Amino acid sequence: KILGMGYQQRFKVFCALLLLSAIFFALAFFVGVPMLALKPQKFALSFTCGSLTFMASFGILKGPYEHLVGMFAAERMLFTTIYLGSMFCTLYLTCTKGGLKGYALVLIASGIQLVALLWYL
Repeated sequence: KILGMGYQQRFKVFCALLLLSAIFFALAFFVGVPMLALKPQKFALSFTCGSLTFMASFGILKGPYEHLVGMFAAERMLFTTIYLGSMFCTLYLTCTKGGLKGYALVLIASGIQLVALLWYL
């Protein structure tokens, strides 16, 4: 048992989190992308929430400890650093920076996050 749940329960939670991440990614691409020129924060928040729930789904399935050990293994350390750093930067910049500078920084952080997620897959 992991987190007090058997495999079947963890699989159900995994599916629910994976579905939730798909909803966040759909919001990011169908609502956020059309608004990207005006409000990149809409895309950034939806995409980051999708990324977090996507990673959490696998953390639940494999177990949080095993998932973290896998993410912080030597051969994955570069990915993990870039991915987690870009998620933190995206959220931080979305919530604190405004104007043209904030616009550009949010786009850059979101782009790095997207590349890191694609690298993970």
